[in-house]
Amino acid sequence: MMEPLYKVGDVVILSDTCEIDIGTFAWEYVSTHRVATVAHVFPGEHGVMYGLEWHEEFRGGHNCKGNCEDRRGQYVSQQHLELENFEASREVNTVPTFEGTQHG
Repeated sequence: MMEPLYKVGDVVILSDTCEIDIGTFAWEYVSTHRVATVAHVFPGEHGVMYGLEWHEEFRGGHNCKGNCEDRRGQYVSQQHLELENFEASREVNTVPTFEGTQHG
């Protein structure tokens, strides 16, 4: 089972490949509004799905089983997403600190 890469509240960007997860009517909106917020994380046997929410209602949008506002959500697979701003969402130490060493 895959581990979730994103958490509720993360802002993600949807790739072109996400069209496979989204219905025709919703794709009309999502294809031009590629940034959404993670509202629900649904780990499953075949991968992680995310209930994503947009800031406005759209045709084909739904409430992701009560996890999004009505007509504002869609479920999308993890492989079609990336964080909009990694630095704002996560803390990362890219330079390890070893006792007794100096950087610079």
